Amino acid sequence: MEFKNAGIALDQLPRAEEIQWQPIDPRYRKVLWRQWLITWALVLIAAALLVFFSTSLQDIKWISLIAGGLVLLALLNWVVVARSFTFKAYALREHDIFYRTGWLLQSVRVCPFNRIQHCSVDAGILERKYGLSSLSVFTAGGNEADMKIPGLPEPIATSLREWIIQKTGGHEQSL
Repeated sequence: MEFKNAGIALDQLPRAEEIQWQPIDPRYRKVLWRQWLITWALVLIAAALLVFFSTSLQDIKWISLIAGGLVLLALLNWVVVARSFTFKAYALREHDIFYRTGWLLQSVRVCPFNRIQHCSVDAGILERKYGLSSLSVFTAGGNEADMKIPGLPEPIATSLREWIIQKTGGHEQSL
């Protein structure tokens, strides 16, 4: 048997620009905002406790430096979170599902349906408050989701899960 490995013309590959991206629900921005507030409130409380219990830091110079640094980091973090939100989107095609995210560090994840083992719909406290869920897609060989699409309205996330299960043959019972 002769081994063959023919080349593929690059101009015949599917174009990434042709993907029709579906943005995540705008309500997810509120979830991100609340998560940001909780995170930075905890960081500020920890910094205040550090200053309170460390007498060497109880100088106006150190307090100003720590407070200024934390405010600067919090604002920078908010800019990254807010800008990244506009890039979050997903797309379904005949044979795969895509998820794109990131502003500074952009990422596009692809899961072919023939590699998907199972998928689940999850919702945290803040997501449930706004009627949102996350779709997690798992392939073989790990405990973590290979792709997690946050900010989907709960009915859409559930419909996507059911559609993926049907597409992957997960609805069939094994003997």
